[in-house]
Amino acid sequence: MAVLRNGVGREPCWRGRRARCACLCLLSGLKLNGIGGRNFIRDRIANKPAAAPDYHSANRWDAEWRADVLPGKACHSWPMQPILDFHRSRLMNHAIPKRQIDFRDIAALQALVSEEYSPWSNPFVVTQQLIDDFAALSGDDYWIHTDPEKARAQSPFGTTIAHGALVQVLASRFHIPLDWEIVGFNNMVNYGSDRLRFPSPVPAGSAIHARCRVKAVQAVKAGTQVTLEIAIHVVGQERPSVLNEQVILYM
Repeated sequence: MAVLRNGVGREPCWRGRRARCACLCLLSGLKLNGIGGRNFIRDRIANKPAAAPDYHSANRWDAEWRADVLPGKACHSWPMQPILDFHRSRLMNHAIPKRQIDFRDIAALQALVSEEYSPWSNPFVVTQQLIDDFAALSGDDYWIHTDPEKARAQSPFGTTIAHGALVQVLASRFHIPLDWEIVGFNNMVNYGSDRLRFPSPVPAGSAIHARCRVKAVQAVKAGTQVTLEIAIHVVGQERPSVLNEQVILYM
């Protein structure tokens, strides 16, 4: 039962745009309260990762889109494009069958090495609040990150910018559509980076996205090392903000 401002109750109407919104939420595994989705329990029973993290928790305070998926919000007040983008990203990354490659099949993994990048991931907005939270956590509260007024007056960028380390770790927020997956391992660990660069800044409020390519594959005593070159860009910018040659060890 929905309660109107004048106190009169009515049953919610699931027609038109509201119905389409609910349908997209269901198809994408996104619940209206932002917790889990239709396939959440099924995937947990199958010992699989969740089908996709929900848009609500991944980027709830997105000021640019204002897509605050909160209980009690009327569906017709939500911008439709973010939901469509999320749904499209989930379909690209999860609905397309993936070619499974055993982590011990070095030849098959080496065949993935390429100069070409994958398609782009979902976007993620780096808000000033996120930058401030990272500054408090890391202790790096330099004004170029945390003082918008001073940054407007004195920074060459004209605004605050995100810490390079923050943008790097946000790689876990991206869902890069790949048509293959590595299987058969017991553990997967981040072994470090062979090369890490921050070629261009990420201004506060910018949307970023990522793509990657397999740069190297090597059999080692502990298992198999796969080097991924991950490129994170501000959406619409050709020059990357982060270039990270990340080494992943499969055991």
